[in-house]
Amino acid sequence: SKSRLAKYIVPIIQNVIDENNFENYYEPFSGGANIIDKINSDPEPEEIKSIELETMQQFYTSAEKYRRTGLGIMGLADVFAAFGFDYTSGHSLEITDTIMHCKMENEFASSIDLALERGAFFGYNENIEEHSSFIKFFKLKCSGLYECMKLYGRRNISISTIAPTGSIAIEAQVSAGMEPVYELEYVRRKKIMNGIDSGVFTDVTGDKWEEYKVKHPGLQTWYNLYPEQEKLNNSPYHVNTAHEIDPFKKLELHAILQKYTTHSISNTYNLPKDTTNETISRLFIKAWEKGIKGITVYVEGSRSGVLVSNAEH
Repeated sequence: SKSRLAKYIVPIIQNVIDENNFENYYEPFSGGANIIDKINSDPEPEEIKSIELETMQQFYTSAEKYRRTGLGIMGLADVFAAFGFDYTSGHSLEITDTIMHCKMENEFASSIDLALERGAFFGYNENIEEHSSFIKFFKLKCSGLYECMKLYGRRNISISTIAPTGSIAIEAQVSAGMEPVYELEYVRRKKIMNGIDSGVFTDVTGDKWEEYKVKHPGLQTWYNLYPEQEKLNNSPYHVNTAHEIDPFKKLELHAILQKYTTHSISNTYNLPKDTTNETISRLFIKAWEKGIKGITVYVEGSRSGVLVSNAEH
């Protein structure tokens, strides 16, 4: 049976901000808030600055009125592996539902609290929201919070998403977003910017890329904990990589995540080279039937990938 990593999950990280040294955190935030002032002071022709200013003013006005946010998750595949669950198993679906219910409840509680303190987003109208399928679901799951929201509104027009978190996941050394691990060992390509001639790989468009061999950190952790286990098929990630998962079973997990999420979700369905158009069509239709707002399909070999399997490489 697969070895479990759950008992090795790192405890919740304590707050490490030095409360006596807040000036270190003030400058980057205050600088970001003054971007419009920076555009005004830039030595560029007025016709260029006017376009930038108009664009930034639209962003600012929209953000001020609606305060749209995108709280998400990452490392979900590693959670499943830590408990010894297959990516699309019933246990994984159950724990995902529990996690996402808790996430949604706390997100909305926070937004309602902020509305009570600072006011609801511009144009909040409970009568309009009654027709939203998401709000109907929220009412069913969090009836008490829903009644509070009817009284005070909420601060944010929309609250949650699940982003790709590719680069952030690499930095955090966890699986990305809701995605399964692409492969346990693979080659990652990093695009080389203009002006640099060296490159290991050149794609059909002439772009140059550097290549790096990657081993998933969760797998390396498993190797470190169980050095006597030499075969990948004994690991908790076995048959749970992007190319091994049944895409139609993956829809079940995606649908659970979507029903608790106000925005759409980033999720790529990796399909083999011989996948037919009929299969792809059926996948999109099933996703729509389950209330999923959008999916991405990648058929192996249809373009030069950023992530490349060792076999293909």
